[in-house]
Amino acid sequence: MNNAVDNITIELPLSKSFFNRVLIINKLYSNEKLSIPDNSPDDTTLLYNILNDTSLNEYYCHNAGTVVRFLLSFFACRTAEFKEVTITGSSRMQLRPIAPLADALTQLGASVRYEDKTGFLPITITKPVDLSSKEVHIHDTISSQYITSLMMIGPKFIDGLKIHYNNIPSFEYITMTSGIMNSLRLTNSISNNCITINHNDKEIDISTIKIERDWSSAASWFPIALIYPHTEFTFKDLHFGSLQGDEKIRIIAELFGIESKDTIEGVKIQRTAQVEKATKAYNKHRIIHIIDNPDLAPTISALSALSEGTTIMEGISNLKWKESDRISGIVDNLRKINVEVEHDDNKMVIFSKKGIENIRNIDKSIKLQSFQDHRIAMLCIPFHLINNNVTIDDITCISKSYPEFINQIRINLVPLQDKL
Repeated sequence: MNNAVDNITIELPLSKSFFNRVLIINKLYSNEKLSIPDNSPDDTTLLYNILNDTSLNEYYCHNAGTVVRFLLSFFACRTAEFKEVTITGSSRMQLRPIAPLADALTQLGASVRYEDKTGFLPITITKPVDLSSKEVHIHDTISSQYITSLMMIGPKFIDGLKIHYNNIPSFEYITMTSGIMNSLRLTNSISNNCITINHNDKEIDISTIKIERDWSSAASWFPIALIYPHTEFTFKDLHFGSLQGDEKIRIIAELFGIESKDTIEGVKIQRTAQVEKATKAYNKHRIIHIIDNPDLAPTISALSALSEGTTIMEGISNLKWKESDRISGIVDNLRKINVEVEHDDNKMVIFSKKGIENIRNIDKSIKLQSFQDHRIAMLCIPFHLINNNVTIDDITCISKSYPEFINQIRINLVPLQDKL
């Protein structure tokens, strides 16, 4: 990597995906008194607060899909202290399907009642699972979190639990769950479309696991690195070999001329001439499969808009069920900044003729929309950094996963604005 003119060190939040799994697992198998750092992601704070007060009859989970899905299985397996619990959320959360997980829990002996529309929140757990159950089948889902939710209660079952599955997106999140559980001696294995989880009746030592820094948050800096070619970004305490599937962004980013390396301090990234030259053959036609890493879609879209050439993202179908319809959110915002986009239900093609120059040349006010979705808001940030004519309607939603993101940009990048 070339010597950088400027070096910026970023302290990323702890991974909310990682931390939320540890919070549930701790409550089920240890119940040690955990604490969370100041400025933790909103989703982590929400789950932490609920797990520290399980006496209520109803829980409002905003638009936190992870929290809803994890809590549904959590409350359904509390057989000794069972009581009816209702889980609900925002208007958007009430449009996101919950039936696949609810149906799986009913296979395991639980009962649920939909308080409004069948298959959607609000939902009340009216009977717990039967811990003598041995297997469950779940197929063709839109979220790997249904599987993760079941996996984490699996050790509670007397003979363990087998989860049979097919057509599961974001599978690397399931692999992460498996890795976290195995590291805590909640033994499990994945083979032939079946996850086998062994029974556990011993208290675990939650202190043996270290919560990783968040690769999904790191991903939001890669498009920014593209527009600051003389700056090296260091992600403190982030390293290669993570359990998080979104580490894949460092490989994908090579197609856009960004190199990553692992150091003692953490992962360093920079746009380099060498990488750009080495990947020149890709500049006209990049094909990226995101079925296992859908949260990277907004980042890849920003990289594509800022780079010349054509990018094809395949495996986008479940993006419409995220915190917003991310297919529409990406398409609408990119078209506003004169980037051509075509898509169908499972593929998006982004055509960018002039890349960064295209954004610089915008000479009228354009307001991009976050749709109250943290990842769509972060998609838009690089465009505003390039051209103040481009603004964003709401950035407060970013605190869902990365509360310090905007503050870190103000501190580190404003002094570099004249170098764009």
